[in-house]
Amino acid sequence: MREQNSTNIGKTVSREDATFTKKEKSVSLNLALFTTLREKLFKFRFSWLCIIVITTIFLSSCAFITGNQDISLADALFEKKHYSEATDTYRKFLRENPNSLYASDAQYNLAKILITADNSKRDYVQALHEFETFYKLYPKDVRNLEVQNWIAVLKVLNKRSKSIEQLRRLDVRHEERRR
Repeated sequence: MREQNSTNIGKTVSREDATFTKKEKSVSLNLALFTTLREKLFKFRFSWLCIIVITTIFLSSCAFITGNQDISLADALFEKKHYSEATDTYRKFLRENPNSLYASDAQYNLAKILITADNSKRDYVQALHEFETFYKLYPKDVRNLEVQNWIAVLKVLNKRSKSIEQLRRLDVRHEERRR
């Protein structure tokens, strides 16, 4: 009987081993299938991520190139004393590229155009506004000392202009009364 038990035990063990081996193979096959699917999914996600990153870089570089061309055009127009076109180009650039590396240059040059002596459309009030905008947006810019000086000068000019305008009105009234 013991032999039979030991034989039965051996057979049972071997059946369990056979069953275990089938389960192990099934688990191994499932694990391999899961691993393969996971790797394919990772590759798929990674390839899409790469495509998105490359597209983003490409589009941002296109925007950078376009913005760089706009600022170069505005600078050239400013140098050639085409102030109206330069003003429009700087404003367009600032509207379309507010976070550009060149936005501070555009803002500064826009203000400078508005105070340029040979600009027939110079506007000290608007220049004051543009310099104040520059000062608020770029507080650590190296040109801020100059900008502060321009702000102070333009405020004095605006006060004087208002005083001169008031004097003109008084003079006109005085002339009218005299007649």
